[in-house]
Amino acid sequence: MEVGKRPSRVPFIIGFMALAVLLLIAIALPDVWAYRETRELQPGSRPAARAVLKAYQWSKLTGSYWENEIVEQARSIATKPLEERLEFYRAIVLHCDLQTSKALTFVEVVGEDAAPLRDNLRELKASSQFARLSHDAQQSVEDWITEMEIISQQKREEQEQKEQNEVR
Repeated sequence: MEVGKRPSRVPFIIGFMALAVLLLIAIALPDVWAYRETRELQPGSRPAARAVLKAYQWSKLTGSYWENEIVEQARSIATKPLEERLEFYRAIVLHCDLQTSKALTFVEVVGEDAAPLRDNLRELKASSQFARLSHDAQQSVEDWITEMEIISQQKREEQEQKEQNEVR
C-alpha cells in the first residue's frame, strides 16, 4: 500500500452486501417453505396451516417455542368445516416434528376430531400420494394413525362411561 493512501472499502461493502442478502434469504425461507407446502389447501385451512408451518420453521432457525401457534390456529379454525380442520391437522402431521410436548399439544388440539383424522390419514396411506411422501412423512402418518386410534378408543370409553353414569 502506498503511503498516504487509504485502504479500499470495496471488500467491506461487498461483504456487507453479501451478509445482507443471506440475512434476507434466511428471513424469507420459512415463508416460502410454508407457502409452498400449503398452496393446495382449501382457503379456509390454508392461513392457519401456513402460520403453524412458518412458526415451526422459525423455531428450527431460532430455537423458539412454536406450540402456541398450533393452539392459536386451532382456535381460529375450530368453527370451520371438518374437512378444513382435517387439512390443517394433516399439514402439521406431514410437515412438523411432533415429539414430546408438541405431540401432547397436538393431541389436545385434535380432541374430538381424532377418529376423523385417523380415517383421513388412513385414506392418505391407501392413496397413490402416500408413495410420493418422504420416508419421514410416511412414518409420521403411520405413527399418527396409531395415536389417533388410541385417542379415539379412549374417547369412546369415556363416552360409554359417561352414559353409564347417567343411567344410574
